[in-house]
Amino acid sequence: MILFLHTLGNFINKDNRDCFISFIILLITAKSIKKVFAESEEIFEFCWKTLAGLKGKSDTNKELVTDLIIFQEKLAECLFSLQKLRNEISTKKRDLIKRKADLNKDWFAKTMKRYSYFTKGIDHVINMGKALGDAFAFFFYRGNLDLLEKQHFHKRITGFVAGTGGIGELEFVRKQKHLNGYLTIYHGITNILRYGDFSFYDLRAHEIVEIAELKTKKMDDQGNYELNLTIIGVKTQKKPAGEVSSKIKLKNGMDPATAEKLKRQVEAIIDILKPKKNETKLSTNLNGTFYFSELAELYKVSGAIEPKILQFSEGVLMVGVRFRKASLMTKVFNRKLRRLTSLIPERVVDSLKKLI
Repeated sequence: MILFLHTLGNFINKDNRDCFISFIILLITAKSIKKVFAESEEIFEFCWKTLAGLKGKSDTNKELVTDLIIFQEKLAECLFSLQKLRNEISTKKRDLIKRKADLNKDWFAKTMKRYSYFTKGIDHVINMGKALGDAFAFFFYRGNLDLLEKQHFHKRITGFVAGTGGIGELEFVRKQKHLNGYLTIYHGITNILRYGDFSFYDLRAHEIVEIAELKTKKMDDQGNYELNLTIIGVKTQKKPAGEVSSKIKLKNGMDPATAEKLKRQVEAIIDILKPKKNETKLSTNLNGTFYFSELAELYKVSGAIEPKILQFSEGVLMVGVRFRKASLMTKVFNRKLRRLTSLIPERVVDSLKKLI
C-alpha cells in the first residue's frame, strides 16, 4: 500500500494525493466500523436473550445464571471497543483540522461531515448498549428505587470510558464478579447509574449495600496498572463518638489532582446516601399497564410493506413497521427515518382522532 501510494504520487499533485490518502483512510475506518458493529450486534443479541430469560424461573436455569455472570463483562468490552473506535475517529478529525489550510476546502468539509456521520452512528450504538445495561441494572436496583432516583438527578454521562480509567474498570469487571459476597454492578454500562463506578448487591437481602469509586493508575509500559477502590456503605452505621470522623482518608502518594477529584466524588456519593427530612419513600411495588402482550401482537402482525395500527386502550395507540432483516451497520447508516414515516398512511390521522 505504501509503495503504491508513493508511485501514484509521481503522477498526481499534492492536493489530490492527500485527498486520495484520506479517502483510503475513510475506507479503512468504514471497514473497522463494520467489524465492530458486527461484534456489537452479536453481543446485543446475547444481552437481549439474557434479559428476556429473567422473565422465567432464573433460579432453575443454570445457563441463564452463567449468562448473567458474564453479561456485564461482554457488554463492557463491546462498549469499550465502540468508544475506542470513536476516539480514533476524533483523532483523525483533529489531524485534518491541523492541516486544513493545505487541503481543498470542499473536500475538507465533505470529509469532516463523513467523520461526524461515523461518530453519530457509533454514539447511537453505544446508547443501544447502555439501554440494555439499564435494564440489567434496574433488575437489581428495583429494591432501592429511592437511591435510583437520586442517581438519576446527576448529570447524564454520555459515551464510555476508553482511556486508562476504562482499562481499569473493564479489568475490574472481568476479575471481580463479586466482592465480599456481593454482586458487582458496573455503572459504566448504564445511563441511569451516575454516581460512582460500581454498586454491590446483596443477593440474600436483595438490595444495594455499597457504592464504590475506582481510580486507575498506569504503572509502566508493560501493561501494569494500579487499581484503587473506595467503597461507601449505603446504610448508616452507628458508631461510638470517638470512632466517628468527618475526614475522608485517601491513599498516600496519590496524584493531587486525582485525590481531589476522588474526594469530590466520594462526598457526592455520601450526600445522596444521607436520609432527607420529610422524604417521600418510594414503593418497591410497581403498578401499571405495560401492554407486553399487545406489543407482541403488534410485532407479529406488522410488516415492511404496510404499517399496522393497534389501539391498546382509550389513550394508547401504536403503529408498527418492520424493517427487512439487515446488519447493524445497515440499520444505523443506510436507513433513514423518512423512509419509515413515509410508509405510514394518512389513515393514522383518523385513528389518532379516536384518542381525543
